Amino acid sequence: MIRLIKNYLLDKLLVNRFFLAKQKNEITEYSRQLSEAEKILIILPVIHQNVQLINNFKSNLANAFPKSSISTFGITSLRKSDMNWLGVPGKEYLNRIREEDFDLLIDLNEDQDRVCTYLSALSNAPLRIHFSEGKFDKIYNLQIRTDINASLNTKIQTLTNYLIKFSKIEKIML
Repeated sequence: MIRLIKNYLLDKLLVNRFFLAKQKNEITEYSRQLSEAEKILIILPVIHQNVQLINNFKSNLANAFPKSSISTFGITSLRKSDMNWLGVPGKEYLNRIREEDFDLLIDLNEDQDRVCTYLSALSNAPLRIHFSEGKFDKIYNLQIRTDINASLNTKIQTLTNYLIKFSKIEKIML
């Protein structure tokens, strides 16, 4: 019963928090923001955690963005002391994420996870990318669409190809 109440309250909190989130009405130059990205945060998939796949993705990103530092966040790394009673990152944890000043956040979840979406929304990263469609799409400002039946490997490869192409466009234009 308590779990049902917590889930209900968490859903209401997320919907309200995301609704009240400051919407920027700026035109975003994705290629410029990608080419200037110095700090990248990858949110690891909650369900499918193929270590080799993630390592390959990080390696490809490191090659595409050689001047960037890449960090990862896995929901399993959250300790109880990092979360509030609803089970989402608490104020102190969010402040630590914000202090990192990530330029780019990439959510690799195939389905929008509430905790990962919450972290994405409150991270202050100016460019937030995902490839899963859901009710929290407005939190992300770039969605890489792939075949819904494609494997996670295929989705990540498509994402990688787009990121490399977008980042090269700006370099060519300079």
